[in-house]
Amino acid sequence: MAAAAAAAGRARRGAPVYSQKELTSKKRGEFEDILEERRMSSDLRYAMKCYAPVIYKGLSPCKPSAIKSAVLHSEQVQYVIRQLAKETGESSDIIQEAAMEILDEMGHSMQLGAVRFFAFTLSKIFKRLFQRVCVNEEGMQRLQQAIQEHPVVLLPSHRSYVDFLMLSYLLYTYDLALPVIAAGIDFLGMKIVGELLRRAGAFFMRRSFGGNRLYWAVFAEYVKTMLRNGYAPVEFFLEGTRSRTAKTLTPKFGLLSIVMEPFFKREVFDTYLVPISISYERILEESLYAYELLGVPKPKESTSGLLKARRILSDNFGTIHIYVGQPVSLRTLASGRINRCPYNLVPRHLPQKPSEDIQEFVSDVAYKMELLQIENMVLSPWVLAAAVLLQNLPAMDFELLIEKTLWLKGLTQTFGGFIEWPEEVYSCFSFLRDVFSDEFIFFPGISLKDFEEGCFLLTKCDAIQTTQQEIYPTDKGSVVISFLSAMFRPFLEGYQLIFRYLSKEAKAAFTEKQFIPGVRNFVFQLLEKGNTQCYEALSSDIQKNALAALVQLGAVKKKKMTNGFTYSINQEAVNKILDMFVFRNQLPRRNDTYPEEPPPREPPPASAAAAVQPRRLRSGAALCRVCGCLGPRVCGRCRRAAYCGPEHQALDWRRGHRRTCAQPGAADDLEDAVPDHNEFLFPEYEILIEPEEPESPADSSVDPDDEAAIDTSGNSDKQEELRATGSASEALESLDEETLEAMAKHETEDDKIFQKFKERIAAEPEQIIRYCRGGEGPIWVSGENVPEEKDIPNCSCGAKRIFEFQIMPQLLNHMKVDSLGESIDWGTLVVYTCANNCNEGNQYTEEFIWKQDFSAGSM
Repeated sequence: MAAAAAAAGRARRGAPVYSQKELTSKKRGEFEDILEERRMSSDLRYAMKCYAPVIYKGLSPCKPSAIKSAVLHSEQVQYVIRQLAKETGESSDIIQEAAMEILDEMGHSMQLGAVRFFAFTLSKIFKRLFQRVCVNEEGMQRLQQAIQEHPVVLLPSHRSYVDFLMLSYLLYTYDLALPVIAAGIDFLGMKIVGELLRRAGAFFMRRSFGGNRLYWAVFAEYVKTMLRNGYAPVEFFLEGTRSRTAKTLTPKFGLLSIVMEPFFKREVFDTYLVPISISYERILEESLYAYELLGVPKPKESTSGLLKARRILSDNFGTIHIYVGQPVSLRTLASGRINRCPYNLVPRHLPQKPSEDIQEFVSDVAYKMELLQIENMVLSPWVLAAAVLLQNLPAMDFELLIEKTLWLKGLTQTFGGFIEWPEEVYSCFSFLRDVFSDEFIFFPGISLKDFEEGCFLLTKCDAIQTTQQEIYPTDKGSVVISFLSAMFRPFLEGYQLIFRYLSKEAKAAFTEKQFIPGVRNFVFQLLEKGNTQCYEALSSDIQKNALAALVQLGAVKKKKMTNGFTYSINQEAVNKILDMFVFRNQLPRRNDTYPEEPPPREPPPASAAAAVQPRRLRSGAALCRVCGCLGPRVCGRCRRAAYCGPEHQALDWRRGHRRTCAQPGAADDLEDAVPDHNEFLFPEYEILIEPEEPESPADSSVDPDDEAAIDTSGNSDKQEELRATGSASEALESLDEETLEAMAKHETEDDKIFQKFKERIAAEPEQIIRYCRGGEGPIWVSGENVPEEKDIPNCSCGAKRIFEFQIMPQLLNHMKVDSLGESIDWGTLVVYTCANNCNEGNQYTEEFIWKQDFSAGSM
């Protein structure tokens, strides 16, 4: 608001930022959650993807050393060096050396290896910290176009240190050129981290130049050189520092003046200024800010402080919204207002003090950019509820809180505020259905059907109206909805109180006899204090059902003991771990599943391919469109699409079948065949297995065909993909060596094991399987989590299980690893099978798989 008031006071100097008709809630583009895809695929594959962003006018990327050389030998810097030599009497060479030292301290040294390291690490961290990271797709498309047309300056709002990390992560995700970021010199004091930031594109500036003409000349020319040549977008924060109060700070004009100067001097035709609004539900530094606002000195940035802060990884910081605004043309802003002719009267390399008109223009542009940031800040329901609660301390009625929050929502929209209100009704319904699975009777596996029936009944009584995209209550339906909500509220509040007890009061391990009295005492105390009116939470039935639901959801572990069951809270439930299973089936050559002869190596001609019938089993059974398993269930509308069960039917319906199911003539395209690849199925490859030649002591080189590799001959797309992943593997290998050298002064035992793993697979870096039944054991990626003999269970027939083969992490690079909502990642998967090779006929027999992840040190 302070920034808005300042801008209003300056309106006399230019066109108003807002017109009266704009002060209403505007339609913004839709947001996409970039973490959704990250949760469904490998972080390693994401970090090692082929990254070739389009940059300004198709220029080739320039090496950081070349930029430094251009700055040092520029006319502007050389002029200041000569002037200082005359004034001080020092040698020009000495001053030039000082300028070089400034450049070495200041300059970035962006390297793709460091960028990939940050991409992998931040992907892991962001998935733990945030529920969603939402970005407006339309804004990213506009930014992609702007980067190719003119030099771009990114101007994000500044609330947290996460800002610049998140923005670089976002641009890497969308294959856009990574920015060079103006960072405070304080970060250089952080061992290892400062150098990693430099290699990821940060350049460092002192907090104050103190009248140092040489430093100012070198710094200004460094920024202008990067901007003029368009090698990368330039990013800095107009506010100069993080806002501790979530209010926008008044802008600083120094850097903005520098990036605008090339346009004033006609060195570039135009410059795009891109306001970016980053909105948090919770800020990572919230506790730190509270202390600073109370007068506690800000702690110095340090690596040890960063490591201590890792405890926040167990917290939930909600959602981040990133709104990339419309690029603003500097040429358009200056049109009819700025006279650039005075700059033509003086040689460009001579320093000039900006005129008053220029200073006013820079100031107005700064305020305009900040107002655009404020305009597109996203307010969540939590922010509105918190604002209401702060005005009604120490407590308020829940119904009144809802009423006031909805009133504030309407007021905010009237004032033109940007509110992101959750609309994922089905997701909430599905979650609550799982939570209350022991409280109410639901038929298993048909949550989508239950949801649609519920909507139908509410529509039938005019409580809600539905469209293809929205569900909203009607005016007539308020009585019905209020009644049903009141019926359901005791269960919801009762479960919430029980969950609060488990998170705050419960012991590490407890029995049911301890749990029920503990919950009852906890609720009774709240009732006595008047903090709740939910007497239903005293019911032992609700308490037992809530505990059973938590066990089913994996949030509580249940263990059988000699004297009954013991329960413990599962801290890993927040980070859902994908369970992996392996099955063995010894099919004879003649079977009902696969043909006796292998498929032809060459694909059929187009005319023949068009006549090929949908793939089915030899028995004629249809296959699920999602996973390829048996599909006894068919779509009730088109009667063509087959599914293995209701879950995959619901999944396919949401992912696109609803759009084609009812279309005339679309049924012919549905067929119940399984596609060669879709977003749920892995791509198919031929696997060639050949013996591994022993390594020669005199020559460690190995012929490229000595180990298992993937044959993609005849498929140029796959060859190109594997070449990209091959170069990516080399980049990761070099990154590992550099990072380990920087982050550890001595070689640990775990490093030796990982190094041995890399050396062993170096001859064939794309091998995906190592097979050696009963012979040499697996090669491990880490010294951690290596099984002992007692950890390998015997087969169901009683025989011992032995090592048969291991699956290598390189498989993640070749497969599109979508796991329907979970991330698949591993260091190696080791399969142990029955030593007696017992035969269960035509049935699948479960064997044992051991999953080993990369250690923190090796990654």
